[in-house]
Amino acid sequence: MYEINLKIGESYVLKLEGSGSAGYKWSFRVEGLSDRVNIKNEIIGQQAHYPSNYNMIEQYTMTGQKLGSIIIHFELRRVWEDAGKASLKADSYKITVEE
Repeated sequence: MYEINLKIGESYVLKLEGSGSAGYKWSFRVEGLSDRVNIKNEIIGQQAHYPSNYNMIEQYTMTGQKLGSIIIHFELRRVWEDAGKASLKADSYKITVEE
C-alpha cells in the first residue's frame, strides 16, 4: 500500500495507464469516510488522435478536504465482468489529511 500525506486544500495527482483498447478501465472504492478527500477522475488526451490500440492515461486528482485518513482501492478490470473476478491490476493508497 502506498501512503500519501496531504494538507487541507492540497492536491496529489495520480496517473494510471489503462488498457482501454482491451476493454479495461480503472475503478476505485473508498474505505473510510469519503468526505476526507475529494477525488476527481479524467482521461488524459483526446482519444480521436490516438490509434485504436493506444492505452489512455486515467488521471485522479485527490484533494484534502477534512482531517483524517481513508484508503482508496484502485482496480483495472473490464467493466462488463463480474466484480468477483480478479482484476488485471490493483493498488491501494492510504491518504492522510493533516494540519
